[in-house]
Amino acid sequence: MRKDTKGRMYLITMGLILFLLSGAWTDGNGQTPKAEKPKAALPKLLNLSTHPVGSLVNSMGTGLATVLSKHLPILVKVMPTTGPIEWLPMIATGEVDMGILNNWDAKMGRFGREEYKDATAGKGAPIYLLCSGTPALNGIVV
Repeated sequence: MRKDTKGRMYLITMGLILFLLSGAWTDGNGQTPKAEKPKAALPKLLNLSTHPVGSLVNSMGTGLATVLSKHLPILVKVMPTTGPIEWLPMIATGEVDMGILNNWDAKMGRFGREEYKDATAGKGAPIYLLCSGTPALNGIVV
């Protein structure tokens, strides 16, 4: 064997021995159990806010709420509003749990800019973007 190969084999062997001696490969049965934190109870109801009834955003929200309610032990209720300017401040008070809006509204609402400055008193809303779609450029072709 070459000298550099012997050095590599030595390092691999020592690493394997240290790994086995550390007990990282065990399932933890021999260790003392840690005190488990009590699990937080799931809410029974979540409010999903959308644009007014009949809009595309409302239809998307209704479909999402239906799927979530079907597959979760939580009822997701659609709450139609005039739009994010109305419901973004309601996130901070807990009246709304989540909502559907576009990227620009999410960014401006989060930082309290543009038309969201008055609605959130310039502080912004405590929201996080869960999902973002890609821009649709197929309108140019049409």
